[in-house]
Amino acid sequence: MEAGPGITTDERSLTQGLSIGFGLYLVAGVVLAVVGGIFADMSPLQLVLWVVYAAIAAMVSELIVGLSAMHAGWFPAFGTALAFLG
Repeated sequence: MEAGPGITTDERSLTQGLSIGFGLYLVAGVVLAVVGGIFADMSPLQLVLWVVYAAIAAMVSELIVGLSAMHAGWFPAFGTALAFLG
């Protein structure tokens, strides 16, 4: 009996992986916001909003690039990643 396509990970590990990734994006956003906010004279509210926005944008781009890689291969995924950088 051959194993066909199916679920390769369970919901718990998926949630855990996305949560850890989101937390790391938040930490990176805080570091960038503090350094950039000092130079741009941002208020504390602006810094918090920027960190949340940056973390959400990073997660969305990660998911879109991953879907692009799964469906079309590495080259379109590379193009999608470059589009997010621009």
